Amino acid sequence: MVAAVAYQELRRRLGQRLVEEERTSEHGYAHWDAYRLALEDPSLHQLLLEALRAEPAQGMALGPVFSFIEGDDPALAVSALGVLAPGSREQVMAEQRARDVARVRAAALGEAGSFEPADRWSRWAQHEASRTATDLRVLDLLASRGPSRRVRAQAAERARRCRKARGSSSSCSSEDQDGTDPVARRGDATQSTPES
Repeated sequence: MVAAVAYQELRRRLGQRLVEEERTSEHGYAHWDAYRLALEDPSLHQLLLEALRAEPAQGMALGPVFSFIEGDDPALAVSALGVLAPGSREQVMAEQRARDVARVRAAALGEAGSFEPADRWSRWAQHEASRTATDLRVLDLLASRGPSRRVRAQAAERARRCRKARGSSSSCSSEDQDGTDPVARRGDATQSTPES
């Protein structure tokens, strides 16, 4: 499907929801509301990917691409990497985010040993790992050399909780009580917005 046609089809399928959203939004970016609403509806994900191929402002496409990369569907994440212009700044950023997601998920499983030291990861990956890691090497390194007081404090507290949990034979789980992937669950909070 041609990307411009995909965007028109996306608008048609969103229908009244999009009209209402556009009526109340104040950001001034015509496509942003359609992209955000389509992210909320898995039946529109493939159509959204096609529409993103024609997005003239690659930065605008980056938010939804990040959401797919951080999501729990690996095939969709790979497809999302292919919608940005090869070699573009945005493509490089998306590839970096995909590597970061792999690092954070490995740290959450306690298996981050195959990556470079956590203090050399991106700020985003360090922040996410400080909240979700079970790998004490990662947490200890971030607690001492993380990029901000917040990351250092979160990592130190998480390491303390993990050590305590291990001593009491309860688990230091990377998952919250709902059992979902912490990176996928945070996708909405970490995606780019038109202003970023």
